[in-house]
Amino acid sequence: MTCGMPVQHWGEWCSYHDPGGDTLKATQSRQRRYIVEHNLRGLCRQCSEPLAEGSIALCLKHLIQHREYQRKRLGSKTRFNNSLSYKREREENNV
Repeated sequence: MTCGMPVQHWGEWCSYHDPGGDTLKATQSRQRRYIVEHNLRGLCRQCSEPLAEGSIALCLKHLIQHREYQRKRLGSKTRFNNSLSYKREREENNV
């Protein structure tokens, strides 16, 4: 949820949106700083691999894991074969 741009909330600058500020280190946990730093560098938030093409937070492996977790959690019966994760998975297996 970081945008890399300072955002003003109630007259003060929000450190949540300012990853370069010193207040970021004081107000956020090390886990949150890890995720923010990886997002800025274009790395997976879980394993430091490069992001899957078109993904905003996950590599292909974790994109697939997240998709299957959500399908199980929500009880989905159908698959959306034209979704990003299925397309990238097919491309990876064909190469």
